[in-house]
Amino acid sequence: MDDAAMKQLIATLTGIAQGSAQRRFDVRDVKDLVVQFDPDIPTTPTAEQWVDSIVKAAALYQGNDEWKLQCGILNLNGAAKLWFTGVAVNTWDEFKTALIRDFPTSVDAVGIHQAMINRKKLPHESLETYFYSHVALGRKGKLADEAIIKYIVLGLEGRFGTITQVSTLPELLKQLKWLAEVRDLKPTEGHVRPSILKSAKSSGALSANIKCYRCNGEEDFVKIVFRISSEFSQEFL
Repeated sequence: MDDAAMKQLIATLTGIAQGSAQRRFDVRDVKDLVVQFDPDIPTTPTAEQWVDSIVKAAALYQGNDEWKLQCGILNLNGAAKLWFTGVAVNTWDEFKTALIRDFPTSVDAVGIHQAMINRKKLPHESLETYFYSHVALGRKGKLADEAIIKYIVLGLEGRFGTITQVSTLPELLKQLKWLAEVRDLKPTEGHVRPSILKSAKSSGALSANIKCYRCNGEEDFVKIVFRISSEFSQEFL
């Protein structure tokens, strides 16, 4: 390849790289990064907080004001969506100004504290949903993380056993997930590694009592595996 051809190839590759760097993500591709703004839902952030979340998403995905406006419109819901049908806005600045004006921040601190006190984990609710609904309420009320942590633990009503003291929300979620896994363990074949069960079945261990090397007692194989696993888990709680 001669010098002219090499220079042309380099110029072409450079142009492709620059085009990729300047690519702006379609707002529909990242729509779900911003929570919907629905004033009727208690966990919905304030108008100011919601607008700020769009600005942050735009900075991350190279979105201009038109991108922000589209993202905002797509994430309106409930009363806010009805509001948009009757408001005259054509730019991002007009949109955010009108939204903050028509949905003024009115945080009922007492109401938020009461809501968090009453918020209990539902039987079939995922741990993450329960956790982040508390976080959303706390953020809306501008509560300190320490207060949010106390409300989250209070709403569990001791169902996850003893929770050690933590200082951050991520630490709490990590500990709760670990406790949930330990709590859900049961002395059944379904919770023993398949390779262990296969070996045990082929040797007849499951049908007979075997001696535990830790206590010299005779127990069912699966019970021994479960008991040792539980003891091991407790050492790290």
